[in-house]
Amino acid sequence: MLVFIKKHVIGLVIGSCCLALLLIGLALWWRANWLAYQVYAPASSANSQAPFLVVLHGTGGDARTTQKWLGFDEFADEHGFVVIYPHSPDGQWDAGAGVLEPGTGERTRRDDIGYIVKIIEEVAETHSLDREKAFVVGISDGASMAFRLSCKLDGSFAGLASVAATIPVYANKNCTTVKPLSALFIHGKQDTVLPLDGIVYRGIRIYLSLEESVDWWLSRNGCDRQDGDRRYQPYVGRVERLQVKRCRDNTEVRVYRVNDGGHSWPMRDHPGGLTTGHVNRDIDATAIIVEWLMELR
Repeated sequence: MLVFIKKHVIGLVIGSCCLALLLIGLALWWRANWLAYQVYAPASSANSQAPFLVVLHGTGGDARTTQKWLGFDEFADEHGFVVIYPHSPDGQWDAGAGVLEPGTGERTRRDDIGYIVKIIEEVAETHSLDREKAFVVGISDGASMAFRLSCKLDGSFAGLASVAATIPVYANKNCTTVKPLSALFIHGKQDTVLPLDGIVYRGIRIYLSLEESVDWWLSRNGCDRQDGDRRYQPYVGRVERLQVKRCRDNTEVRVYRVNDGGHSWPMRDHPGGLTTGHVNRDIDATAIIVEWLMELR
């Protein structure tokens, strides 16, 4: 009887180990090969090539929640554009500094640029996308990834919008000969996660300030600095706006500085309660971004 039990225990242990290895293998395969995303395409986009918008979630986010939260789909119906919501395998993006491995504190590099490109290509197999009218939007870590995409996929997008993020130094590294690209920033002055003044760690700047980010983009676009005297104008409520339009290739740089805003998306509360800081109600960031993108078209 004792021998019989031992054999079964050994069998169970071996079986459990094999199952664990199988699950690990499947997880690794999924991270390397599986494309996870949500896509919304209005009926009007079926008859002709449609502009499309890539929306990137922040750290800890996911495609489905972001789709529900930000409300781009309702505007897609009105204006006839396709919305693609890529879903990161682990809730973070490699925007140039690698991704954190759970429990280790170590960072490893991952080709999230290639991953997002594959998602766009897969959507293009079933939806007619206008590659000349492609736009990218991101919040927080998703905005960092958007900056990285605009650098490494030079010329692939017609506009970029960033909410609650300044430019990470690592995202635009080796990004000095890129084409002009219209950019819009929406940033809360009370943001404590990615502060308006940027981030310095151990004496090294790892995130530019908002003003440095705008300066970098003005240089990228070859803007007329006389037009961009950096004076913010009252916009509505506690929001100020800066616009610089005289830039190469008819591009522009636009900034909304939300004086009472935290690390949040103005007007829209996160359905999971993950918003950090005050949510401004004077503007709807989604509506502003869509209106701006329609102007770029």
